[in-house]
Amino acid sequence: GVMAVQARQTVAETAWLLQLAAEHPFILGVVGWVPLISRTVQKDLEQFVVNPKLKSVRHVLQGETDDRYMLRDDFNRGINLLESLNLTYDILIFERHLPQAIEFVDRHPNQIFIVDHIAKPRIKDGLMSPWRENIKELAKREHVYGPEFRGWKIGENAASLFGRDDGSTFRAESGHRIEFDLRPGEKI
Repeated sequence: GVMAVQARQTVAETAWLLQLAAEHPFILGVVGWVPLISRTVQKDLEQFVVNPKLKSVRHVLQGETDDRYMLRDDFNRGINLLESLNLTYDILIFERHLPQAIEFVDRHPNQIFIVDHIAKPRIKDGLMSPWRENIKELAKREHVYGPEFRGWKIGENAASLFGRDDGSTFRAESGHRIEFDLRPGEKI
C-alpha cells in the first residue's frame, strides 16, 4: 500500500486525495493540508477527520519566506487541535529549519511529528553539518518519527502509526537518492 501525500496547499486537494483513497484500497492513508493559521481550521479539520484515511496533516514550511513560520502563534493554535483528533503532523523543512523545528516540537510534547525527507541535508554540497548535529538533537524527542539511520530509533513505529504492523518495508527517498529500506526494528 501507499500513502497519498499533499502537494498543493488546498483543501480541495485534500478532499480529492481522500476520494482517491476511498476508491482505491491500496491507498492506506492520506497526508492532507488544512489552513492551520485560519480561524476556520477547527471546521476544516472536522470536515476531513470523519474519514479514517486522513492520518496526518502537513504544511510546506520549506516554502515559507519566514524561516520561523512554524513558531507563529496562529500556526501553533492549529497544531494544538491535531492531537485530540488523533492526527500526526508531517514536518516538511530544509536543513536550515532544524533549530526552529526543535523549538516547535518542544512546544507540543504530546503531538506526534514525522520528519519528511530527513529534513533534506545538503549532501550535494558536501555539507553534513549542522544537519547531523541538529537531526540528532531532534531525534532525542520521543514524539518525533522519521527514517532510522545511525541508531536513530524513530522508524520502528511507522507501521503502527498508519494502522499496519505487518513488517512492511518503508522506503524514503530524497532528491539525492538516499534510500532506506526499513522494517520495524531494523537499523542502518
